[in-house]
Amino acid sequence: LIEKLKVNIPNVPVVDNIEKLGKVDVAILAIDSRHVPSTAPIYLNMGINTVDAYDIHGDSMIELKESLDKISKEKNTVSIMASGWDPGTDSIIRAVLEMIAPKGLTTVNFGPGMSMGHTVAVKATPGVKDAISITVPKGMGLHKRLVYIELEDGYDFNEVSKEIKDDSYFNQDETYVFCVDNVKNLIDMGHGVHIERKGVSGNTHNQKMDFTMSLTNPAATAQVMVSAARASLKQNPGCYTLIEIPPIDCIYGERISLIIPYQAICLKFNIKKVHLMFDYALLNGYVVDPKNKIASKLNIGIKDGKIAALTIDEIEGENNIDCSDLTISPGFVDIHMHEDSYDEKKKDFSFDIADCMLKMGVTSAVGGNCGSGPKHPEKYLNEADRLGYPINIGLLSAHGNLRSDFGNFDKYKGVGKDVIYKMSERLEFELESGTLGLSFGIRYIPGVSSDEMAALSQTVKKYDRIVAAHIRDDADKVAPSIMELINIAKDTGIKVQVSHIGSMAAYGQMEQALQIIDYHSGTGINIGIDCYPYNAFCTSIGSTTFDDGFLERYGIDYSALEITQGEYKGQRLNEASFKKERENHPDYLVVAHVMRDSEVDKALSHPKTIVASDGILNNGNGHPRAAGTFPRFIREYVINKKLVSLNEAIAKMTYIPAERFGIDKGTLSIGADADITVFDIEKIRDTATFENPTLPPDGIDYVLIGGRMALAQGKIINRRLGCAIRA
Repeated sequence: LIEKLKVNIPNVPVVDNIEKLGKVDVAILAIDSRHVPSTAPIYLNMGINTVDAYDIHGDSMIELKESLDKISKEKNTVSIMASGWDPGTDSIIRAVLEMIAPKGLTTVNFGPGMSMGHTVAVKATPGVKDAISITVPKGMGLHKRLVYIELEDGYDFNEVSKEIKDDSYFNQDETYVFCVDNVKNLIDMGHGVHIERKGVSGNTHNQKMDFTMSLTNPAATAQVMVSAARASLKQNPGCYTLIEIPPIDCIYGERISLIIPYQAICLKFNIKKVHLMFDYALLNGYVVDPKNKIASKLNIGIKDGKIAALTIDEIEGENNIDCSDLTISPGFVDIHMHEDSYDEKKKDFSFDIADCMLKMGVTSAVGGNCGSGPKHPEKYLNEADRLGYPINIGLLSAHGNLRSDFGNFDKYKGVGKDVIYKMSERLEFELESGTLGLSFGIRYIPGVSSDEMAALSQTVKKYDRIVAAHIRDDADKVAPSIMELINIAKDTGIKVQVSHIGSMAAYGQMEQALQIIDYHSGTGINIGIDCYPYNAFCTSIGSTTFDDGFLERYGIDYSALEITQGEYKGQRLNEASFKKERENHPDYLVVAHVMRDSEVDKALSHPKTIVASDGILNNGNGHPRAAGTFPRFIREYVINKKLVSLNEAIAKMTYIPAERFGIDKGTLSIGADADITVFDIEKIRDTATFENPTLPPDGIDYVLIGGRMALAQGKIINRRLGCAIRA
């Protein structure tokens, strides 16, 4: 475990004894509640604050608090106990509702979902090999517990079941225990709560309030504990529950910088000027933030890498930027690009497309697409953190790499179950390391079977992440290829993404393709699409795209192909030059001028379509989409063709792709990362061409990443501000 953690978090010391760390401020106790009473005093006696998520209700909680309070005051330390989401944040919500209606009744209904505390308790039961406990609400604060266990050899199910039902975690609820062969098939980390209060405010009756929350249980609990750890440094010695701590103490930042921005969002002040010095102040710009439905002239204050103020009032910064006549947007998010390589000898990246991304306003991107990416994505992400990167970079695990890890397999043939099992294990490691999901390049490995895809998709499903695919075929065969991916989604429950729908269906099949996708979306299939605003695609000349029959499939001759590098660079091909380059330089990129403008327009104006570049470069050679996609979309589709509004365009380029891929980006909300693109709507346009595909666009004035200036007046001034994006 220690070695695995060292790989996953290389910049954080991992030890088997806390004393090896030197001075420690806070110990977050990510342990079973029943171990908290014996473990917390150890660290408190060492002079270390503690945070736990103790969740055994009743007298035992009061007794533990009294015990830890005594030790904390003796050792001048702070213990924050029961700091999960219930007890924890739900306790705060209940208190707020009671403040509004002091007399009344509150009911709390949990689930349906996995209860971490109950699951851990079951796993500790003798005879239980693995387990999950699901909470099902019955209403009025009553619940059923559905417990699924794998039984150890030699144990009697009835005896184990009785012990579980008699446990203090379960003996107050209606509990059912089931024996299953494989608990992992049932795991779903989702959970939720519905808190309702009906009461009286003064003499006013019928005050009714609802609070509903759906979340991924472990992540929510972990985040609350980290926030509580921050708060522990601001309290006097003693033991506290979360409800006893000012919420502002749990939030990152100084109090004054938190108080004012949270007021600023109301856009009304009794004072003329906010007397707070921001790191950057973006002044008088037209702010477009579709996530928050904002489209107004406002000022933005940035502090400590975050959006700290959004206001009509005057503000000041150490750096004041006049954005009059400019548009301020969340930084663009490109969920489909092909990342730069990492040079093992130089121990650095060979930046090419990442610089192009930054110059066109992209602040976050996802690589590892089409089944191809870094051999070891976890190392790539670690190096991005260590060295810095022009933009924030996330990765999908790449199916092609998973295959090649276990043999030099024929891409036209399937692999055995033993290989699929090994691939699934490797995929699980990569997902644990933070990859955002899995990509398939089915076109490029046509031997992949539905069984292989389904097995790997099941692994992704356990982490509630996405499967993106360059589907099996295009043009006249695009419909069954889309259905193949939809059937995987049906069978596994995974969310799927059809990559670059334009290059798959913009030959006369776009209406049919969108109809299929819309129909199955309506039946509950979680399917998305993306597209780039060009009528030509680009891939390597040696790829399976150009296997026998491609001329007939696209209805073209060789002159529709333009080679981007080598002897014939910039030229249209003929049969002889095509065969020569395909045989001798299969990795050379070739552009196929084969798609219909009207079909691409139809895709990009569809409400489900995300704008994504599919950008790929080989030593500066490739397709202009790598440097022009986002400015081109605004120029052509908002201004010239008027097919989408500016708000719709920004949504397709920011929060919609971010949410689709589980990335916490794409908004200008207070407290959000200050990843910002500032552009001139009158000047913005792409200039990259097929002859010179890396020319930067016009009209991108400023790009900030993490609250620091990465690009100004179209020039990169810091190409190391980005970092890894992990799930």
